[in-house]
Amino acid sequence: MSEDIRNLLIALVIGLVHGLVYIFFIPPWQHYDEPNHFEYAWLISDRGKLPAATDVDMQMRAETARSMIDNDFFRNIGFRPDPTDTSKPAWIGEYSQLSNPPLYYLIASFPLYFVRGMNIADQLFAVRFVSLGYYLITLLAAWGITRELTTVKNQLRFYVPVTLALLPGFVDVMTAVNNDVAAIAFVSMCLWGCIHVIINGTRILPVFTTVVFTIMCLFTKETAYVALILFLITTLFVLLGEKHRRSAWLLIGTGSAIGLVLVFSTGDAADWYRSTAQESTTRSADPHAVNGNYIFSIDGSARNTPHWSTSIFQPLLIEPTESQHRGSYTLGAWIWADMPDEVSTLILGNGQKRISRRVAVGVEPAFFSYSVNSLGNKGERIWVGLDPEPLNKGNHVFYDGLVLVDKSISSESPPQYSDTQGTAGVWGEEQFVNLIRNGSAEQAGLRVSTKLDDLGARFLPDNTRPSLLLTYLLDWNDVSWHYRLTAGRLFRTFWAEFGWGHVSLIGHRPYRLLLVISFIGIIGFILWFLRSIVTRKTLPWEVIFLLGVMLVVVWGGAISRGVLYLGQNRLYLPVARYAYPAIIPTLLILCIGWQELFWWLYRWQKTSSVAPYIQMALWLGALIVIDVYSLFSIWAYYSAGA
Repeated sequence: MSEDIRNLLIALVIGLVHGLVYIFFIPPWQHYDEPNHFEYAWLISDRGKLPAATDVDMQMRAETARSMIDNDFFRNIGFRPDPTDTSKPAWIGEYSQLSNPPLYYLIASFPLYFVRGMNIADQLFAVRFVSLGYYLITLLAAWGITRELTTVKNQLRFYVPVTLALLPGFVDVMTAVNNDVAAIAFVSMCLWGCIHVIINGTRILPVFTTVVFTIMCLFTKETAYVALILFLITTLFVLLGEKHRRSAWLLIGTGSAIGLVLVFSTGDAADWYRSTAQESTTRSADPHAVNGNYIFSIDGSARNTPHWSTSIFQPLLIEPTESQHRGSYTLGAWIWADMPDEVSTLILGNGQKRISRRVAVGVEPAFFSYSVNSLGNKGERIWVGLDPEPLNKGNHVFYDGLVLVDKSISSESPPQYSDTQGTAGVWGEEQFVNLIRNGSAEQAGLRVSTKLDDLGARFLPDNTRPSLLLTYLLDWNDVSWHYRLTAGRLFRTFWAEFGWGHVSLIGHRPYRLLLVISFIGIIGFILWFLRSIVTRKTLPWEVIFLLGVMLVVVWGGAISRGVLYLGQNRLYLPVARYAYPAIIPTLLILCIGWQELFWWLYRWQKTSSVAPYIQMALWLGALIVIDVYSLFSIWAYYSAGA
C-alpha cells in the first residue's frame, strides 16, 4: 500500500469514527434549521415528488414538534409550540427551506423510504448518515487537492485531510441535516478537478467529473455557486494553454478593468444602504433642496429586495456621553412629493422596534420631526431609514436635511444647519451634532448598475442587492464594530461552536488560545510564501489565483451575509458554515503555516531525525485535546438541561 493511500484511509477512518460520534452525540434537531431541512427531504419521500413552497404535512409537523419538545429543544427559547393544535401547522422553525434548490433533498430523501413508520427522531438520524457521506467525500477532496499541490513524502498530504477530519466545528456541521454539507462536498470536488486540469492538462475523466460537480453545485445552494467561477477561470487557462498563459492573464486583467467600468456607477447617496429596486438613483439635484443642492429621491412604485427590507437605511452605533440626555432621540426631515400624499417620515430602529410616523405631505418641502424614548444604553445599536410607502404607489417622495440627535428637542422650528452637509447646527436654541452621515445627500456614492443589481439580487442570499454589499464594503470605517462582531462569530464557529451556534466551549476565554494557534498559522504561511518566491518553488500562479479567488468570494460572502440585518431590529451575525465551501484552501493556509514554523524550529534545534515525530505528536495532540474539550463542552451544555 502506498503512503498516499494510507494517508487517505487514515483520514477516512478518523472522519468516519468522528462523524459517528457527532451524529449521535448532538441531540435531534440541534443544528441550524435542521427541522425544516428534514421536512423538505421527508415530503419528497412521502409524496414521491418535489413539494411546492407552500406544502405542509400537519401530522409530520406535529410529530416533529413533539420530538423537539421531548429533546428539550425549546430550553431558553421562551415558548413551546402546541402539537395538539390542529388549526395550524405546528411550529418547527422560523424559515421554510422548501424553495431551496432540490438536489441535496432528493438524495437525502432516499434512506427515508426504508425507515417509514419509525420514530421521527430515528428518521432524522437516517438522514444524518447521508450527511456523513458528504463529509467523507470532502475528506477525499482534501486529500486529492493536497496531493495535486505537493510532492511525494510531503507531510501536508497527511496533515490537511486529518486536520479536516478532526476539526470540531466542521464535523458538527457536516453531520447535520442541512444542504450546506452537499454544497461543501461538491465545491471541494469541483476545486480538486479544476486544480488537476490546470496542472495535468485535459483528460476526459477529470474534465467530465469537474463539469458534473460544477452542475451539481448549481442545483444545491447559493454558497456553491462559486464553483461556476472556478470552472470558468479553469476553462480560460486550459483553452489558451501554457503557450498562451500571458494572454490569459492579459484577458483576466483587461476583463476585470472593463468589468469594473460596466458594473459600477455613481449617483446614489453615499453611506446609505440600498434595498430599493428603483432604476433611478437615490440622490438627485433639485431646486427644492432645503440644505445644499441635492435631495433623497425614493420611487414609491419600486419594490424592495427583499420585500421586508427598508428602501434605504444607515446603521449607527451610538455611545451617549454622561452629559447627554440618555433615553431620548429627536429626528426630523424635510419631506415632499410629486403629488400630495400620506407617507412615512424618517424611520428609527433601536434593536427592538421600528418607529416612524405617517404624515400628509404636499409638493413643497415641509419639516416634520418627533421624539422617541430608547434604551439609552452605551454602545446602543440603532439605525435610520427611508421607506415612504405612499398611498399613491406611483408617487415619488423626496427627503432633505435628515437629522437625528440624542436628546429631546421640543422646538416646532426646523434646525438651522451650519453647513450644506447637515453635520451640525442649532435646533431650538440648542447646539447639536447630527448623528446621521450624509443627511442632506450632498455626497455621491458608488452603486452597481441596475440590471446587474437586479440579477445579483436573484441569486444572493435573502435577495440582497449587490449595491448594498458594495456600500457595506465602502462604509467599513463606520461599521467596523460590525466587522469585528462578524469576524469573532465566524472564528468561533469555524473552530468550535455548536448546535445553532449557541453551544460554546466552556471555561475562561478558551477561544483566545485558538486565536493564537490560528495567528501562528497565518504568520507561518506568510513566511512560507515569501521563502517560496525567493527559492522559486511556489505553486503555479494559475493555481494560486484560483485558490485566491475562491477564498475572497467565499469568505467575502460569509462576512457580508448579515449586512442586510443592519437595517432590521434583529442583528444577524453569520456563522462559518457559509465559509466552509472554502474549508480546504483555508486549512491549507493554516497547515502550511504551522509546518513552516516547525521547519524553522528544526533548523534551529538541528533535530531532524526526530522532528517528524515531534511535529506529529504536537499537531495531533493539540487537535485531539481541542476535540475532546469540545465534546465535553457539548455534553456539559445539554446535560445541564436534562
